[in-house]
Amino acid sequence: MLRTPTTCLRSAPSRLTHYLSTPKLFLTFLIPHKRYRSSTPSSIDPKKLFNSKYDQSRDDRAFSLKGLVDRDRDDHRFGDPIKKRQSSVDELSAYLKYFSQSAFIRKKCLSMGVPDNVITDAMNGFKKALLKNELDYMTKEDAIAHIRAKTQMERILLPAFFHYLRLTHPSSVSTITSLTTHSDLTDPSSQFPETRRLRRRLILHVGPTNSGKTYAALRRFEQAKSAIYCGPLRLLAHEIYERSNLAGVPCNLVTGEEKRESDGVYKWAATVEMAMNNRPFEVAIVDEIQMIGDLQRGWAWTNAVLGLQAEEVHLCGEPSVVPLVQKLAEATGDSVEINEYTRLTPLQVSRSSLDSDIKSIKKGDCIVTFSRADIFAVKRTIENKTNLKAAVIYGSLPPETRAEQAKLFNDPKSDYDVLVASDAIGMGLNLNIRRVIFERIEKFDGRKVIDLTVSQVKQIAGRAGRFNTHFPEGFVTTFDKRDMPLLIRSMKSETPRVLSAGLHPTLEQIEAFGALMPDEPLTTLLSRFGDLARLGGHYFLCNLDSLHEVAELIEPVPLTLRDRFVFTLSPCTTRDTFVAG
Repeated sequence: MLRTPTTCLRSAPSRLTHYLSTPKLFLTFLIPHKRYRSSTPSSIDPKKLFNSKYDQSRDDRAFSLKGLVDRDRDDHRFGDPIKKRQSSVDELSAYLKYFSQSAFIRKKCLSMGVPDNVITDAMNGFKKALLKNELDYMTKEDAIAHIRAKTQMERILLPAFFHYLRLTHPSSVSTITSLTTHSDLTDPSSQFPETRRLRRRLILHVGPTNSGKTYAALRRFEQAKSAIYCGPLRLLAHEIYERSNLAGVPCNLVTGEEKRESDGVYKWAATVEMAMNNRPFEVAIVDEIQMIGDLQRGWAWTNAVLGLQAEEVHLCGEPSVVPLVQKLAEATGDSVEINEYTRLTPLQVSRSSLDSDIKSIKKGDCIVTFSRADIFAVKRTIENKTNLKAAVIYGSLPPETRAEQAKLFNDPKSDYDVLVASDAIGMGLNLNIRRVIFERIEKFDGRKVIDLTVSQVKQIAGRAGRFNTHFPEGFVTTFDKRDMPLLIRSMKSETPRVLSAGLHPTLEQIEAFGALMPDEPLTTLLSRFGDLARLGGHYFLCNLDSLHEVAELIEPVPLTLRDRFVFTLSPCTTRDTFVAG
């Protein structure tokens, strides 16, 4: 059974409420009936690292529980042409070699009107200048740091190369010069002039999972006259909404899929994409702040940090994000306060895996896997081969169902002994887990199958042994013994620092591109923006693939450019057969 990767629903900005009450149904109504075909599985040739056709291919792996199809394990790391023992400079040299020889990169340059001979000459100069640290807008150290952070290097090197072209061959790049004027993201904080008039306190609450950092911030949420909580999942927003109202603290709810508001209530629980940057608050909370560096959704955390109009902005997450927040605060003029927390209960890595023995699963265990299909396959296998009954939790599960499943698992008197869940449990959901078992330690990232990061492993593992439950100590292991070395290495490793914050094109920028390229579809405008976006040293451009997919899907529909761009931000995915069918 091939894995079917799932993609988190993208929440839409508030103006979508004018267009969408149920966006999936509305898109289905608009789009001519056809089947959207995504790319087929294929392996990735390292020499084509920078070719997006290969980057977007899926390398799905089979589900690994015994009795089902064993996954095809491979020591090769997808898309990484660098040998592990090379020096940092050698790594950068290797990436630059592939970059300069890429037919895909050359094609992008030619499409911008750059003559072929200029590309060759400028590429040689660009490589030498970067390796000699002679570029004033990108240092060699910055480039190496992005390699270490596993950033898609095309997104870093291509805009830098276009900037180099403008400086060294100005007469040959007139088209690039015109478009670059409207793709400047070097000072994103200036997009929020009302917020810049404030002198905010950025209050960091940092520490490992189960350390009480979010609890401390939520106390200010309860005390404030007006407040907003911004979380990574609609499940988490629902949890805060329900908990607040049950505690007698009236609270509204806003996610990309629904809105529950009452007159005279000035507190909101929201998904981070729905952060309200257009109204003042006394207190704002941005949870899982380390996701500001996420390649897909980091832009939403950046917008919240830069744009929330609150006297106090509480940022909860990992210590790895502290230096970046301090850098962002220097640009915004905000003060930074740091509160550090330690874990409240011990967490141990088990001495061995389950060695693929399904009968080794015990009451209180949580088995983590990374697609809805696999979650239910694991549940069926457990219930068919053991006497245990399994509850399930995953990101797109309806909140009411999620609450019911969590209640059944948390109740020691219920018939539900174990939990099968996605990595959604790593985002702060309250669950009484004795042991976390990784069914696998890799996931589909929207482009390819990759190993979990150190941060992801620690976030998920840390959900075992929750404070103030009947499991005073937590354990973590893997189902397959081949995953144990990576688990042990990740748990011992220091979480890498978050080096940069994600950004996203604004509607105004896309409209400016449309004015300069009136005959081009939105998909082309998005591609050109991605190629040319100028970024400050502490920012990166998020992956625009999901926007491309929706833009392609609605291309036959007669809409204005403004409406098309708004629809690309709707909380749906083309991998949802209800939308794509």
